[in-house]
Amino acid sequence: MPSDVMAALRDLTASTTDTLQDFRAQLAETVERTDRFEATLNRQSLPGLGGTSGTRDLAEARKALGGFARNGVIEAQASMSVGSDPDGGYIVAPELDTRIQQLQRNISPIRRIARIVQTNASIYQLPVNLGGTASGWVSETGGRPQTGNPQLTLLDFPAGEIYANPAITQRLLDDSPINIGQFLEQEIAKEFGEREGTAFLTGDGVDKPKGFLAAPNSAQADGVRPFGTYQTITTGDADEITADSLIDFVYRLKVGYRANATWLMNSITAARIRQLKDSNGQYLWQQSYQAGQPSTLLGFRVEIDESMPEIAAGSIPIAFGDFQAGYLISDRFGIRVLRDPYSNKPFVMFYTTKRVGGGPLDTNAIKLLKIGT
Repeated sequence: MPSDVMAALRDLTASTTDTLQDFRAQLAETVERTDRFEATLNRQSLPGLGGTSGTRDLAEARKALGGFARNGVIEAQASMSVGSDPDGGYIVAPELDTRIQQLQRNISPIRRIARIVQTNASIYQLPVNLGGTASGWVSETGGRPQTGNPQLTLLDFPAGEIYANPAITQRLLDDSPINIGQFLEQEIAKEFGEREGTAFLTGDGVDKPKGFLAAPNSAQADGVRPFGTYQTITTGDADEITADSLIDFVYRLKVGYRANATWLMNSITAARIRQLKDSNGQYLWQQSYQAGQPSTLLGFRVEIDESMPEIAAGSIPIAFGDFQAGYLISDRFGIRVLRDPYSNKPFVMFYTTKRVGGGPLDTNAIKLLKIGT
């Protein structure tokens, strides 16, 4: 074989070998990056990704809280928040914080339907456009005069502090086989959920959320009443709700809000409404017999909140609208637990605090049904 051919073959073999080695190096680097990324996901609790990492981290967070509850010692856990200390208390891990909020959604209907934001600030601020931007039609060569400017305002949602103080005997802490961390998680969620739920409806806004029933209301229509004021629609009856008044009530809400609208009332009002029929003798209320599926009234889902007023002259027993657009809840990150074994012996108190705010957002998005003529 000629020497020039042999040289060409050697060059080709060397080039192929180098290319193969480069490919193997790149493949090894890709596998290493994939492994690092997977390990990162396994260390985090990311909602919606599935898998077992969230469950494992939640179990670790419960274990850490349980250890702190039993003996006041804060163990080093991967899921533990930075800043926890024996003097300042235990700042629950993000996994446990998220779990408590999930439990609160089961207790407080407003949390299921309102807009919720997470913040690290003591006051959550949101700019809102009040309108005022003008437009117009022009010809191809016509002048384009300047249009009006939008009117902006800044809504403030200050975070009030809510607390719970569940108690457990020291003997129960020492001897009980139950998961103390999970027990505290459920107790905290129950106390906070019930207290917050009432504030989201009737809170006066002083060191607590501003409830939508405590906000200004008026019979004036959209575009006429002042910004920040909900509209009340009267039933036409001094002490009752009729089928016709409910139908009229639905169509007072603009079509853009009706797509995501929800009824809100208490159980006693719901029992009265379930008896109403239309002119054809059909019940307005459609009861759900499937778990997880809400009942509907005139085609819109119904949420039951026992904090809503009952039917009486002058009361507001029903709210209807798009609560995602009409009411905002601001949760400040961090639930703190302070262990107190001294104040109420033989009980160990767990002074737990959380900061949350709330208030009206778009007051055109929710209508209030008022009993009266």
